[in-house]
Amino acid sequence: HKAASMQQQNHPVSRSARFPLLPFVLTLALLAPLTHDRVFLAGNDASRFAQIEALVDYKQESIDASRYNWTIDRVTIAGRDYSNKPPLLALMGAGVYMVIKTVTGMTLALNENIVVYLLNLFLAVLPTAWLVARFHRALECYAAPGARQLATMALAAGTILTSFSTTLNNHTVSA
Repeated sequence: HKAASMQQQNHPVSRSARFPLLPFVLTLALLAPLTHDRVFLAGNDASRFAQIEALVDYKQESIDASRYNWTIDRVTIAGRDYSNKPPLLALMGAGVYMVIKTVTGMTLALNENIVVYLLNLFLAVLPTAWLVARFHRALECYAAPGARQLATMALAAGTILTSFSTTLNNHTVSA
């Protein structure tokens, strides 16, 4: 036992070296049922979904052919409409949508609700769960366990982060 104790002293396995799985899973469990399965009539998420659909289903940057081309968040250049949102999230979304479409055959045109839900889950909920888990881990240096859990729960369920985490936007991904 003395040798094992010495080895632990010399090379302890740090708790902070492990990914905080529990906060991650609990955040997923909290947000998954709240995740939206439709595109809102506001422009923000519609513009992003229009860009995703245009890239994958129509192989073009213009959102003219998209079912969400009614979005107010667009810009017209040379008679064609484009999303006015920064492109990185839409490009990531196009990758996720391409995998969903290839693996399951589901499309925004035929399976809108489930595809929108899955895209929101992968592009908004998962990054938020990761953020909450990393926040929990970062607090290990600054807070006692009870305070750390309370602060983590407050972040996950008691801030505006919760509402931004259930629909497609860049707020949580950027954080």
